[in-house]
Amino acid sequence: MPACWSCGADDGGRPFCPSCEKIQPPRPTDPFTVLGLAPRYHLDEAELGRTWRELSRRLHPDKFVKDGARERRFALERTTQLNESHRALRDPQARAEVILRLVGLPVASDEAGRPGAGDRLPLEFYEQVMEDREALDEARSQGPEAVAAVVARATARRDATLERIDAAFTAWEASGDAADLQPAAAELPKLRYEARFMDEAAGRPHD
Repeated sequence: MPACWSCGADDGGRPFCPSCEKIQPPRPTDPFTVLGLAPRYHLDEAELGRTWRELSRRLHPDKFVKDGARERRFALERTTQLNESHRALRDPQARAEVILRLVGLPVASDEAGRPGAGDRLPLEFYEQVMEDREALDEARSQGPEAVAAVVARATARRDATLERIDAAFTAWEASGDAADLQPAAAELPKLRYEARFMDEAAGRPHD
């Protein structure tokens, strides 16, 4: 069990030791645990925001300026971990991937050789990628209205993908059966691709 660096008591993985109240170092964990929330795809965004703000106030490095260098470092590391976790849970796609990792389901890969990826996507996906590239190249030669039409078709396909992912997580939240998340694991890489393609078609930067 994790032990407090200051008094040796079991800190239970909490940000502060329940015995001596010293701040504890961050430990590898998932974003839900960092924020003390149960794993759910359909989060209460208001609760997420409140929890993040409260923890941010408690962990802010400025509160530890009179403490030792160790505690100031822990506060900074904890704050970084908290902010990264908050960003992940605010984004539906990242939140979905966090849950899939927690239940042990690999996400199918749309990138060759991506470490830890699940099964490759079906051939139809790559055929769709080629069709999209050809349609975008042709639309660019025709003008903004043609490009807008390509974006609209990609948006409709993205929305349909989101609906299928949402349905899978709704079923899992009702049953608790990880098998219900298999469709989401198959659909998420398509969502990643669709988001990248829409950004490119609209001239927006993307990762």
